[in-house]
Amino acid sequence: MAILRKQGFPPLVVNFFASYLVGRSTSYTWNTFVSDLRLADVGVGQGSALSPVISALFIAPIMKLFKLRAIRLGSTLLSYVDDGTAVTQSKSLDDNNAVLKQAYAILFVLFAVLGLVLEHDKTELFHFDRSHSNHNPPLDLGYAPYAGDRLLTPKTYWRYLGFYFDRKLLFTEHV
Repeated sequence: MAILRKQGFPPLVVNFFASYLVGRSTSYTWNTFVSDLRLADVGVGQGSALSPVISALFIAPIMKLFKLRAIRLGSTLLSYVDDGTAVTQSKSLDDNNAVLKQAYAILFVLFAVLGLVLEHDKTELFHFDRSHSNHNPPLDLGYAPYAGDRLLTPKTYWRYLGFYFDRKLLFTEHV
């Protein structure tokens, strides 16, 4: 709620959103059995009507701060609800990896400072490339599980918003 307060939302709005995140309880029903109430302070579940709204409100400051901090890298952050994509381009996939590693570190720090969690295991890597080589380097993200000898390996196809992209943008997988 500190993020919403910092953005200047009035207490009434902050309290409205807080009511969806804390102090909640639920019970389970199976046929005629009804369980006792259980605490359900798990935030806004996926599929909730408020999920995209709260995600956007919490992630907007991260996107702004990322833009200010990553401008020197030439990296951009795209977001669709809670699905973020760090984008960079250069003449070398190895150079891209170096930039993406720095961009990810910036994102990780921003999430941590704002009390949010960046889930490393949901990280995906995909390279677009015009060359005819098969060079498709993995990335040492710097965070487990993708560090040391367990690198983040690029995908063959990238699915984003219902579209399938391949490295050469031929769209054969999508079709």
